[in-house]
Amino acid sequence: MSWVNNLLGELLLKSSQKYLLLVGILIIFQGSIINAQQTERPKIGLVLSGGAALGFAHIGALKLIDSLGIPIDYIAGTSMGGIMGGLYSIGYTAEDIEKISLGSDWMELFTDAPTRDYIPYLRKKDDGLFQFEFGLNGIKPEPPDGLVYGQKISLLLSGLTFSHEHIKDFDDLPIPFRCTAVDLITGKLVVLRKGSLAKAIRSTLSIPSLFSPVEWGDSLLVDGGLLNNVPIDVVLDMGADIVIAVTVSNPIMSRDKIHGNLNIVGQSMAIMRNSQMKEQSNKADILIKNELVGITVADFQKGKIKRIIDQGGKFAYQHIDDLIQLKKRYNLKKRSSLDSNQDEEKIVFGISITGNTTMPFNYIYKLLDIAPKDTFNYHIFEHKIRDLEQSDIFESLDYETRPVKDNYIRLLISVKEKEKPLIHGINITGHKNLSFSFIYKFLGIRPGDIFDKVSVEKQITELYSLGYFEKINYEITPKTEKSILLDIKIKEKPQNKLHIGIHYDDFYKLVGIAGVRGMNFIIPGMQIESDYYFAGFTSFKNKILFPSRMFNLMYYPYVNLIYKNIPIDIFDIGVRVASYNNRSTLYGGGIGILPYKFLNASVEYNHEYMDVDPRIAIPDTTMFPIWKDELHKFNASLDIDYLDDVLFPLNGFLLKARYESSLKQFESDIDYVRWEILWDYYHTYFDKHTIRYHIQYGNSEKELPRYKWFNFGGPKTFVGLDWNEVAYFRTSIFRIDYMYKYKKNLFGKLIGNIAPNYQGDFYPIMNDFVWGYGVGLCYRTPVGPIELTYSHGSNISVYSNRGTQKLLNLTIGCIFD
Repeated sequence: MSWVNNLLGELLLKSSQKYLLLVGILIIFQGSIINAQQTERPKIGLVLSGGAALGFAHIGALKLIDSLGIPIDYIAGTSMGGIMGGLYSIGYTAEDIEKISLGSDWMELFTDAPTRDYIPYLRKKDDGLFQFEFGLNGIKPEPPDGLVYGQKISLLLSGLTFSHEHIKDFDDLPIPFRCTAVDLITGKLVVLRKGSLAKAIRSTLSIPSLFSPVEWGDSLLVDGGLLNNVPIDVVLDMGADIVIAVTVSNPIMSRDKIHGNLNIVGQSMAIMRNSQMKEQSNKADILIKNELVGITVADFQKGKIKRIIDQGGKFAYQHIDDLIQLKKRYNLKKRSSLDSNQDEEKIVFGISITGNTTMPFNYIYKLLDIAPKDTFNYHIFEHKIRDLEQSDIFESLDYETRPVKDNYIRLLISVKEKEKPLIHGINITGHKNLSFSFIYKFLGIRPGDIFDKVSVEKQITELYSLGYFEKINYEITPKTEKSILLDIKIKEKPQNKLHIGIHYDDFYKLVGIAGVRGMNFIIPGMQIESDYYFAGFTSFKNKILFPSRMFNLMYYPYVNLIYKNIPIDIFDIGVRVASYNNRSTLYGGGIGILPYKFLNASVEYNHEYMDVDPRIAIPDTTMFPIWKDELHKFNASLDIDYLDDVLFPLNGFLLKARYESSLKQFESDIDYVRWEILWDYYHTYFDKHTIRYHIQYGNSEKELPRYKWFNFGGPKTFVGLDWNEVAYFRTSIFRIDYMYKYKKNLFGKLIGNIAPNYQGDFYPIMNDFVWGYGVGLCYRTPVGPIELTYSHGSNISVYSNRGTQKLLNLTIGCIFD
């Protein structure tokens, strides 16, 4: 351009009229060249690195880019950068992504377990019993592919992207997008450019060992950050001329801060990751480096996320001059429309329809009278848009144009329909062991229902809560202008599973629990549950049940077989004076009904053989005889479980009612009736203060044998007494616990309880009361609570109730009845 300016200068010095025409021509020529340069602006590529929670810093950079109005033509991301980039590519603004990030419970999303209000009782009753789960290949246990299958995060991604799932080529998204993953089979980097957007994003964030790999054709995909954490080369291959790259990392720790194995491993990973990012980052034109101090990759708490976003904004602002210079140099605008020359006609290179698109493309093309390869006239198209906005079809309708090359444009149309479509049909794929009819029955969605995203995701969560599935996802395909096809994609868990639980306390010491859960046992739909308790005591419980549904009421006939050999101690003034083994073998059957997820009622008939052989430490065999009885019993139970967590409840209530009768008219050796009611209520105030109210009542009629008496004592039932120290045939218990949340997983407790009226023939004193109080310290761990309790209470004697005692109790791990 300098030769043009020089020539103009010389011509202006000569004011001859014959040159004025040439001057005008040259000025017009210069303007056309400048205009051409501005039209043919360079393509801007945006690259967002991985970094787990550190990736929220990308939002700070996106907010700055949005505020400057810099258009992005291509996006590539890895891991958390893949989430941010994927959402940005389909029209979410930086502020939208910030609201999603701060409004999501990420710690909850990184688990698979539904909240307890979704879990049906047949699964809920196992809560707290086991810490580990393995699939069974024959009799061989197989650990899961990751700690998390990713059900909740997958469902979130489906909900955020479902209106774009019909776009299978990521080049057709509002902003062309790529994300990276690594194939575990070939060990090669995979650039995801086609398919399901939600599944692609889920693949790029599959941190090995944390998330299970994603099956993609013949590949098993994990986090792309293993091989390319800053995919600048990917966005260059897409056609970017200028690259803005945003990276996140922690600074390398100094010598004095490297202590312990975890720090050494973390430092080693940081060195490897930073070295890889440095090599790739050299290709960026503008590099925004976020070196976050005092933040870790696992800081997914809301307060920490806000802090990360703010720090990301500060690091991005350090490059504001570079971004402004880039914008000015090429006259960049956020939206490249035809407003500057509305009379010029263009050719439609391609059309992207996004938003709440449950209508077929062809139907929208027909309404707008536009299709790829058509001539685009701004005035005609604008008139059609305004007419449709006044119709009863769309709630909103918007569009923008982007130049592609020469005289071609890409047309981006965003729509939101007024009416929700009907579900035309339901397709279920991926099932192998469970039948279509079984899944369809429990899914609870039918053709003809109105499609509502929130309702569909709720029903999917309900189905997932049955425990049969590793993951369930959905996609929609427009069928007609008012209907869609719903595609439910599932992956089943192994039919047979092994569960392991570990418990420790002062009485039983170490108790191990091995449980097997089997599906389709003998016939489809039949289930088997087997639990074996060993070490501290011995018990074997086996139940075969067949869940069914009639008139929308779930019921299950069952048979059971139980053997137990549980030690029971007898105390005198706080000293164990005798013990006996409560041995029995029971078999029988019954039927249970589940009118609601939180409620279970059952009735059953049992045949039980008692073989109780006391071990006496004092010379009084009349008080502790041997029992060998045959019982024919009728049992009934009612359970209402509204607790938010069984191991560590903070809110809700629990009700258990038990009735048992043994009748000689059914050839039972002993006549008796016993019943028991237990009620627990929890409520948490101001997130830190939890109150528990506990009431328990037990009573009996006729001559209740001693091995059927109720027992209480120990930190779980009655502080101030040793484990099962009191045996009774009639009493009431009242207890109040106060728990204070000192830190995230550390709690302090104050406990008080009283039994104002207990009766038992060990104790000649009637209408007396037992009391106790204590303090406790509880630490919540992934394998269950660790609780230390110090208590003071009544000292029970075989012959009298006298004195007091002080106890220190420790419990660890799972719980059991």
